[in-house]
Amino acid sequence: IRDNYQKILLSTLSSAKDWTTYVDKMLRISKNIRILILPILILIQA
Repeated sequence: IRDNYQKILLSTLSSAKDWTTYVDKMLRISKNIRILILPILILIQA
């Protein structure tokens, strides 16, 4: 699960111009704020 979130996060950030674009993309994909926060927490822990 952790690796999947990191892949999604990295692929999203690589194509995102800024954090607003990132947030917008993640919300459109997930429709769930927990899915938006979790990869950030994982990235901080990594």
